[in-house]
Amino acid sequence: MALTLEHLRGGTYYFPLKYTNAGMYMYKKQCILIDTGSSEEEGKDIVEYMKAKGLALESILITHAHADNLAGAHYIKNKTKAKLYSSKEESVIVENPKRSNYSAIISEVREVEVTEDERDNTNANSIIHFIPTKKKVTHHTVLSHAKCLVDGVLTPGKPFVMTSSKQNLDIIALPGHSHGQVGIISPDKVFFIGDALYSNEELSENPIPFASDITKAKKTLEYLLKSKYTMFVPTHGKPLEFSITAEVYNNQRQIKMLEETILMHLSMPKTTDELTALCLASFDLEENIPNFYLISSTISAYLEDLKKG
Repeated sequence: MALTLEHLRGGTYYFPLKYTNAGMYMYKKQCILIDTGSSEEEGKDIVEYMKAKGLALESILITHAHADNLAGAHYIKNKTKAKLYSSKEESVIVENPKRSNYSAIISEVREVEVTEDERDNTNANSIIHFIPTKKKVTHHTVLSHAKCLVDGVLTPGKPFVMTSSKQNLDIIALPGHSHGQVGIISPDKVFFIGDALYSNEELSENPIPFASDITKAKKTLEYLLKSKYTMFVPTHGKPLEFSITAEVYNNQRQIKMLEETILMHLSMPKTTDELTALCLASFDLEENIPNFYLISSTISAYLEDLKKG
């Protein structure tokens, strides 16, 4: 994959990777990487790009410990000897991936060859003389990441200081999607927000976005709504400029809609599994094992929030 490094503002850039974004802050060719992509292959691409451009990687900062942000970290850390930092809560998962209750699932529509038996069935059951040789199927991939040693902790409210230049990057608590998710603000005032906010396109494709704590997710959205910054880079999708008010409102509406759906289905007692199945059906989502597991965790977070009244 040929990488491009897109300029945002000043010394702040980002890599638009296949599924996610990885941020970069550069000062006189000394670099900070923010998240690392969704595969080891993307980690290799980042290392090769930096080597070709004569860039030195000083540190890796992780917004949250999900595989689509973190899968390239092990390779990058080993090859560059850069130090890796995450919040205290997320470091547990960075170093112990099996302790995570989150599965990053990639769904892709692929074209595959039609089998001989399928062609025979089509020929027998159809008056159509054209027999297709290919078909489209949805392929699901569960991402994973190798464990990495965390060299230091990102503490919200305490700036991260580059060792080479003394440039400060602000660390902001953005919990909800994960318990210890942080946002990272570059010296150019570009705000890398992880999965604190979902784009309209994402909400259309995934109307039940993962959350570990809905109460905290609501507070994070309120914080973003009042934020004074004017450039935001989410994990997924294009950077957002000037205002994210519309996107925040859409996320808040989606939370409200799911709350109402849950309460409607709980007019009679249900188990969590029954409720999860009903919510998947309500939003026309495929009921496969990884999807069910992921949505079940999110539904449990909503139930905890609703119990608080």
